[in-house]
Amino acid sequence: MSGRMWSKSRQTLGKKRTAIPTILGTFTGLAFGGLLGMSQGMKKIRQELPKDSQLLSIIEENEQLKREEMNQSLGNVLDHRNQK
Repeated sequence: MSGRMWSKSRQTLGKKRTAIPTILGTFTGLAFGGLLGMSQGMKKIRQELPKDSQLLSIIEENEQLKREEMNQSLGNVLDHRNQK
């Protein structure tokens, strides 16, 4: 992606060349790559840990708290929309 943005910034001869597309593409790739890697890593950890592992129970508890927080936030947004 960063390569495409870089080449696109170089195509026009009349404009001043900048590195902004390259920088944006690099950071976008790092962010998405990091999220994907973290997701795959957590999936692998959950598969490899024994069912009675204390670490696995902490991970599941943390995920449950995140789901509850997300549901509460979504509920607040929907309530706010319904009040209008």
